[in-house]
Amino acid sequence: MADPLHASAFSGLAGLATGALLALVFGGGLFVAGRAFRAARRAAGLKAAHPDEPWLHRPEWAGGRIRDSAHLSAVTLGILAAAWLVLSLVILFAVFGDGSSDPLARAVAAGFTLIGVVLAGFALREVLRLRKFGRSTFELADTPGVIGGTLGGLLFARLPTLPRSGVQLRLQSIHRRSSGAGKQRTTREHLLWEDAARLPPEKISTTSRRRATIPVYFEIPYTCEPARRADADNEYLWRLRAEAAFSGLDYRTCFEVPVFRTAASDPGFQARAGGGTASTPIAEEVWRARGIRLHEGPEAALTMDIPGFGRALLLLPGVVLGAGFLALTVFLHSIGAPILVQGLVALLGALFLAGCLGALFTRVRLEADRNGITVTRKCLGFTRRRLLAAANFDRAIPAEGINYGGTPFHNLSLLNRKGRHLSIGLGLKSLVAVQDLCRRIENAVRP
Repeated sequence: MADPLHASAFSGLAGLATGALLALVFGGGLFVAGRAFRAARRAAGLKAAHPDEPWLHRPEWAGGRIRDSAHLSAVTLGILAAAWLVLSLVILFAVFGDGSSDPLARAVAAGFTLIGVVLAGFALREVLRLRKFGRSTFELADTPGVIGGTLGGLLFARLPTLPRSGVQLRLQSIHRRSSGAGKQRTTREHLLWEDAARLPPEKISTTSRRRATIPVYFEIPYTCEPARRADADNEYLWRLRAEAAFSGLDYRTCFEVPVFRTAASDPGFQARAGGGTASTPIAEEVWRARGIRLHEGPEAALTMDIPGFGRALLLLPGVVLGAGFLALTVFLHSIGAPILVQGLVALLGALFLAGCLGALFTRVRLEADRNGITVTRKCLGFTRRRLLAAANFDRAIPAEGINYGGTPFHNLSLLNRKGRHLSIGLGLKSLVAVQDLCRRIENAVRP
């Protein structure tokens, strides 16, 4: 039997934890609402002053200096982790405070708390990254970037040393689409266009205070979509990303930049990949980093070997969800829930875990020539082979995979003439690299 004094103490702590959680949620909501209200009021004034110049509707765009949002990911993850851990304390108090000896209840409570600890680890990583690199600033050479023209400027960053492999820059055009209503409303982002360039260390200037100046220059085709909100469900935006490898945490930053169609837009403008500044072929560099090996034989025949998904950390959410569903199945069984419910929850957990394990251990070989395409998959001793004859092959296109932290990872899809597709998991951040692979496959089948 539980000690009444002991249970009362746990009850009091649970009340404090619940109050702290409510205060955190309420206070955070007020802070976010206040900032959003001030930003909306300021934007309304700029729109009234410049009705025909949308690139002046945001203060940072109008000023030509854009600061990154590195602190937002740290704050967001920190608040989420704090709320999860406080809720975990409430659950722990409820389970252990009454002296319950039920091992299943304790296991579920401990698992829920473990997820909070993992979230706290992610939040700490972002805080350490922010402390190491600070916030970066992108200064536009001209406002705005021009469709059928260029986007240029200087990126000011705090780097501990010059990165040996240089800085990789990516400019992305994104379509953000929302669907559904109420609790069923979802938002997805689709990458419409991307260009990339890697600047070698000698093109990056530094000062004694570890401040680095990184030149940015991209050429944008006239066919791209300008930044705009088409309606309540569709928005087009542009992002500039920069990454550099360091020991420990890597440098990463992201800016939302103004790119519009203006009087300076040239329909005949011929955009060069990487603005003509790429020092090495970005696509080949991305393949090597992912472990993809390409061999081109006679008559443009192509062989491509793809290892298992190399970013195990990105699969952690799927593993946690799968394990959570299986733990929930055990709990439902203990309370006598309907067998159908138990089976559905267990199936979800098994699918999550199977998908993650398959992504880690599946190796793929793609062979393409004038006769068609052969795709061979090997996973844990099992082999599966698919054939696509050249007469039935239509085209190869990039396909979006998982989205992690706002960064989409791209796969490859082979389409036949009936519209059916054969998907190949690549897990590449660079759309340019996937598009290059698509071109090589099509050239191998139709030289």
